[in-house]
Amino acid sequence: MAILSREDYLERLNTLVGEDNSDEALQIIEDFTDTFDNLGTQNDNDNEDWKQKYEELDATWRQKYRDRFMNSQTTEEDVIEEQEDNVKSDGELKEYDDLFEEREG
Repeated sequence: MAILSREDYLERLNTLVGEDNSDEALQIIEDFTDTFDNLGTQNDNDNEDWKQKYEELDATWRQKYRDRFMNSQTTEEDVIEEQEDNVKSDGELKEYDDLFEEREG
């Protein structure tokens, strides 16, 4: 399957329609050319939307990554305290459902 340029597309369409100048043939030519033009502009808009979304998402993640190191609210004492709490809770008798509690780690 070949992807045709607009000129090649119109040439192939002309081959199909030939010398027919009826209202039906002219309507077919109009419909086909309008559809071809619309698909071209629609594809361009889709590419722009994806590019914009990618750039926004990339900027967001870059900022989050930078903030992770530059604006950390967690202190060494917080980490030690959380580890001690985890060790204490690991030594306790647990029920089956307790095994599936989530912890940040």
